[in-house]
Amino acid sequence: MKKMIRLLKNKKIIIPALCLIIAVSSIYWYYSSKRNNAANNSSLPLVAVTRGDIRVSITGTGNIQPVKEQSLSIKVTGKVEEIYFNEGDRVAAGDLIYVLSNSDLVTELEKARVNLDSTLLDYGTTTDKVQNLQVKAPISGVIEQMQLVEGETVSKDKVIVTIVDKSTIKVKAPLNSLQKEKVMPGQEADIVFPASFATYTGKVASVDQTGTPNGDGSIFYYAHVVFSNPGGFTEGEEGYVTIKTADGEVRAVRSGTVEFGETKEITVPAEALVEKVIKKEKDMVVKGEIIATLSSDSLHLEKASKDISVKQAQLDYNEVLDKISSLKVYAEVDGIIAGQNVVVGDEIKIKDDDSSSGSSSNSTALGYVLSNQKKVSISVDELDISKVKLGQRAVVTIEALANRVFEGTVSKVSEVPNIQNGVSNYDVIVTIPEGGDIKTGMTADVEILIESKENVLMVPVEAITQRNGNAIVMVPAQSQSGDPEPRRVKIGLMNERYVEITEGLSEGERVVVTGLSAGNTQTNGFPMGGGFGMPGIDMRAGQRPQGGTQRSGGN
Repeated sequence: MKKMIRLLKNKKIIIPALCLIIAVSSIYWYYSSKRNNAANNSSLPLVAVTRGDIRVSITGTGNIQPVKEQSLSIKVTGKVEEIYFNEGDRVAAGDLIYVLSNSDLVTELEKARVNLDSTLLDYGTTTDKVQNLQVKAPISGVIEQMQLVEGETVSKDKVIVTIVDKSTIKVKAPLNSLQKEKVMPGQEADIVFPASFATYTGKVASVDQTGTPNGDGSIFYYAHVVFSNPGGFTEGEEGYVTIKTADGEVRAVRSGTVEFGETKEITVPAEALVEKVIKKEKDMVVKGEIIATLSSDSLHLEKASKDISVKQAQLDYNEVLDKISSLKVYAEVDGIIAGQNVVVGDEIKIKDDDSSSGSSSNSTALGYVLSNQKKVSISVDELDISKVKLGQRAVVTIEALANRVFEGTVSKVSEVPNIQNGVSNYDVIVTIPEGGDIKTGMTADVEILIESKENVLMVPVEAITQRNGNAIVMVPAQSQSGDPEPRRVKIGLMNERYVEITEGLSEGERVVVTGLSAGNTQTNGFPMGGGFGMPGIDMRAGQRPQGGTQRSGGN
């Protein structure tokens, strides 16, 4: 009974003690847990959302080359007579640089010119013959005679048509030597025809200055008097001529005889077939009117042969002319003289000359013109080549020129890959419009700007994760006791370091960045770094871009 009473008394002491211990332990655990959560929150790698510029670019390194390289070469032997520009001189397109001479070419050119003139003359004669197959009246008049029958063949040089101009009457009046001195063209004359007792007035057309012996030993000088034909005259009819001169009237020593104004005979240019006869004898024709049409295969073949001869002669002449022209060497581009290897007086010999004139398919370079425009080729991998377009802006930095920066433009994107170890790379050429002091062969760092945005919200790429197609960032819990909370955001432009935030975050908010610790974060939340060539950082003058390819991203 006493043991039971002592046990009950001990329980009254133990139970309150246990309750006190449990209460103290609970309070300790609560505050300890709270301190641990706060400590964990403060140790998370956090960065602040800030505003800045972000850009996506592709970079590479290459060596400077001229856009154009003109070889100052000649293809003929010659002696250097003049040099107007020397090594290192700047020239403009069209500037004369070298003058050479070759006397053999001058002689060859003259021979070629004579041959060309001769073949042109032959061709012209043959062409006239072909044109004469269409028989045309050479003068206006009457067809006195015609020997043309359709379907018949006429021989070369045969007289086929005779045309007489009867619109004008001409009287040959004989004069002695004294009378001849008084008579001159244009003087008026009266002609009396005894057969009709008619008198006509005409004018002196011409006076023979060479005498014609007469049968009785005398010498006559004929004055040719003309007047319009009123009709009714026949050739040989006699008339007496009196010419009115400044010294008085001069009577012809004998009667003159009537002749019609002009007579023309038409001959066949080559053996020909009469295809069509349009006119007939005694028809009146005017000058140029078609009388008949002939055809001649042999004449057409002759014309074709002459045509070939002319073309060959022209080619020969032009070839020699080109050789002589090549003795003057001009700059074809704006640039600088390089590799000059001749002086005045040098004899330039061409290998494998086929003649004394120096004709050869080979050539000898006297120097080069390296264009002022420069270019640099970089290699872009297959993942990025689709982003490169013609005309895109590029920045070229030359380390050898104290990191001077030049503007450039993408001028060529190769369609043919360079494949190595299963990886395709493509050559991209950037052109620098004005090279200035840039020299061929210098190393150049190139940055091709693909896309850029200014003053945008951005975070490091390490802050973004993808879940079910959504971009997610982790933000600290609002209470110190909570874990980081996921938040869906929308992203825009992205490169290898930074991502543009278009929706879901505000400037100054902090986000968790994977892979960073509290000890290496900065006050602005961004890792240390910067300078031209780093994504999202504007270039500063004189800085050299870093290597590597930077890619763009999106939502």
